[in-house]
Amino acid sequence: MSLCLEPAPQAQRRRDEYCAGGALAARPRPACLGEFVAANYARLMQALRGHLGCADLAADSLHDAWLRLADGAAPPAPAIANPGAYVFRMACNIAIDRLRAERPFSATDVVLEDVEDAAPGPLRIAQARSSMRGLMRLIEALPRQQREIYIGVRIEGMLQSEAAARYGVSGRIVRRHLRDARQHVESQAARLQA
Repeated sequence: MSLCLEPAPQAQRRRDEYCAGGALAARPRPACLGEFVAANYARLMQALRGHLGCADLAADSLHDAWLRLADGAAPPAPAIANPGAYVFRMACNIAIDRLRAERPFSATDVVLEDVEDAAPGPLRIAQARSSMRGLMRLIEALPRQQREIYIGVRIEGMLQSEAAARYGVSGRIVRRHLRDARQHVESQAARLQA
């Protein structure tokens, strides 16, 4: 295994400065993170600009991080093992939150309030049940054999030849029963709707 004696890339060096043993880690630590940001503002700004790719976003997010840290809400700097990494990650998270908040509404975003439910509502279900009960009353008014053939073929999906064999009639009679039953149901349904 060979040792690499070349200097680390610029981005790697920026991250290493905030790690244990780096240039900033060797400096005496300030009492609060707000002071740390103020003392290392230029380096933090450079690292954020390189990471985020936008100087304005980096400046805004670092400034917001400094404001949050300066009011004393954050833990004191000595309690944090790596204050540079802490502030860097905080500023990155603020930048992500800003980008999400400023993201324009796109056509792929779904607003569930505007999505129509395709399932029938209670009114349509009640109407369908009422229609089915009315249809069943019309079918029950048919003569027994005609009713059984109509239900077997039209509702249960029986073949006409099977119905003819089951009831001991010819295919012609099965077709006539189906025709008469259909005409009866249609005429009675039209009369009820009028």
